[in-house]
Amino acid sequence: MATTATRADSRVPRTPLFRVHGSRIARVAALALGCLYFATAISKGQEIGSSSTAISSVMPILSEYAPILIWALVLTELLLAASLISGMGRRWAALASCGLGCIFILWHITLARSGTDVSCGCGVPHVVTRLFGEAATGVYLAVFVTVLSLGIAISQRTNFYPERTNHENS
Repeated sequence: MATTATRADSRVPRTPLFRVHGSRIARVAALALGCLYFATAISKGQEIGSSSTAISSVMPILSEYAPILIWALVLTELLLAASLISGMGRRWAALASCGLGCIFILWHITLARSGTDVSCGCGVPHVVTRLFGEAATGVYLAVFVTVLSLGIAISQRTNFYPERTNHENS
């Protein structure tokens, strides 16, 4: 009578299929969002004058500080791009990106309500902006960035799938 004894710790826990592909999708999404932030930072850096005009036309009280705000935004977008592309602090960068996206949504809604049709400085092709208008294109892009950032932040949770430890097997 031969019995085959199997040890509990010799079994390899299986990784769910959606976990493997979900992490790959999150990495690709973070890479794409990082590239988008890099491109928009470069575009805003080249159009400091028009971005400052947008701030001055909607909020005249901030017209004196508009170039400083634009440069701070450019640096923030470059830091987010570096973090999302490199993977260091990706979850926190995605959460910060989600917050920045909400600010962009409010900003573009304010631009649309004021009737100011200026470039958002995102580097969006003119074909798209002619189709929807500058302010609407900015809102759509900001909503897309916010939703994508939220998805990346949720997928980066570290303890979402806890692995077995030795004391659980005994």
